[in-house]
Amino acid sequence: RKMAKMLLMLSLSLFVVALTSATTLQQQAKYSSHHERKAYLHNNIAVNAHPEALASLQTSGVITGRQRVYLTGDAGIDNGYGLPKHRTLSMEHNMFTDPLQQTRISSPLRVSPVQMGGDPTGRKDSTNALLSCIQACVNQSVLSPNGNFPGDTSFGNGKAIRDMGGCFVDLEGGEYLISQPLIIPQYTANMAIGYGSIVAGDSFPTDGFLVVVGGNATGPLDCKVPQGSCNIDINFPSVFFDAKNIAAGCMQISHVMGTTIGPGSYLLNFTQFGVQINQGHEVMMDRCWLGETNFDFDYKKFNKKPNATAIQINGNDHYIVNTIVFSSKIGLEVNGAANYISGVHVWFPMNNALDFISDGAMAFHIAKGGNRFMGCYADGGRCVFNGTGLSKTIWVMGFECCAGSHQENHGIILAGDNIGPGLQIHSNLFNGGNIWHEGSGGPVSVTDTRINDNSFAKNGKGTRASMSLTQKSATNWMFNFCDVLALPLISSVRVSFQQSDKNPPTTYVSRPPVNCSVTVETKDSVSGTMFVDVDSSSYTNGQFV
Repeated sequence: RKMAKMLLMLSLSLFVVALTSATTLQQQAKYSSHHERKAYLHNNIAVNAHPEALASLQTSGVITGRQRVYLTGDAGIDNGYGLPKHRTLSMEHNMFTDPLQQTRISSPLRVSPVQMGGDPTGRKDSTNALLSCIQACVNQSVLSPNGNFPGDTSFGNGKAIRDMGGCFVDLEGGEYLISQPLIIPQYTANMAIGYGSIVAGDSFPTDGFLVVVGGNATGPLDCKVPQGSCNIDINFPSVFFDAKNIAAGCMQISHVMGTTIGPGSYLLNFTQFGVQINQGHEVMMDRCWLGETNFDFDYKKFNKKPNATAIQINGNDHYIVNTIVFSSKIGLEVNGAANYISGVHVWFPMNNALDFISDGAMAFHIAKGGNRFMGCYADGGRCVFNGTGLSKTIWVMGFECCAGSHQENHGIILAGDNIGPGLQIHSNLFNGGNIWHEGSGGPVSVTDTRINDNSFAKNGKGTRASMSLTQKSATNWMFNFCDVLALPLISSVRVSFQQSDKNPPTTYVSRPPVNCSVTVETKDSVSGTMFVDVDSSSYTNGQFV
């Protein structure tokens, strides 16, 4: 009996072990993308399993179609990528035999560069693999049940935007070396590339961008459709771009509607631009980091001058939010209207940006008006407003600090002689910097402008100021506002007088201002305190209510 009982228990144990092993093999194959021993290589599928389990995997639907299946049971490395060696079974068909054919990708719409022969270790060139991934997504647009992207029927130019159906080029945490730009073709929509690294190779064109949307290798293409947007909903989450001090830029985005860069993208070592946005509408950049160099690069020590612009906006209605620029000659440049910039922090290695003012170094460059800046941080640099950027621009709730011992003008710079209308700079905190006017030396005009209610560590400036003067037995009361006005003129004066002696009440008048000085005269010699409020700006009806 004891022997029979032991044999029964042993049989049950073996059954449980066998059942557990079969289940484990199924799950291991089904979710093998999460295991380090699985590798998609040259358009085939690798499964971490034994041959005996294959029939069970096919029966259960884990392996579908006539795919080529590899087993990763053998030890050793033979592919040059640090991936496991494989043994081949007889499943011979491959859905990605020719990615340039109009072959629909099996659901979900996901393709990996490794499937196309790419090297995820970054040692070998993967340009063709990545271009094949993009082409597979483009091919998907031909077969999409949605047909053309919604809303394109009004173009009237014989073209339509094709829907790639949410096709996702999954970099799978790999690093891919490229030798030419990755171009997302014009008139395509609804795809993403993300979750890995794209790196310029030694032979990458020095005037090229790593990724181009809405253009080609020579620059942006014409897009003569409503809203000027020929690509829609192209997204780049969590991508590390390294231009390797070779490529001109990381991303050139032109004539798009609804492209998102980030969150979690990092753009490094570009020589001209981190991101260049041309025309189009509603590009959104969120939670990204950019640097012409690494954040600890000492330009002065290596006798190198900064050259690049981290973010350049050449269009309207774009959004840059919660983004950091840690090294670049120009952090963010705006050459369009109706853009929204929020929570952007621009700094410079070693806080030496002011050493390169003569080379054009600026934390922010606002060259066009009609833009909104909320909560931005100029860390040891200059925010330069010029051209139409001096009108219809709002800069609020910002912060400035950390220029060290530099004596150059820093903070906000109003570079021009025609200020306004509609310039508003208020509710900001200046911790060492100020608001400065750098004009031509000629006449200055200020209209419908409000620069006030800011906080300064010392000697703050604005367009409005108040002073008082107490005197005895005086008829002339002189006020010099040059140290407290950001601009060298006074457009309006308000005066009130509190008389302290017992003489009969007197009358007083303000003489026309001279530059930033005001003289008030009283009819009689009196004692008391004269109060004067001045404003550099003139106003038209309805501008400020």
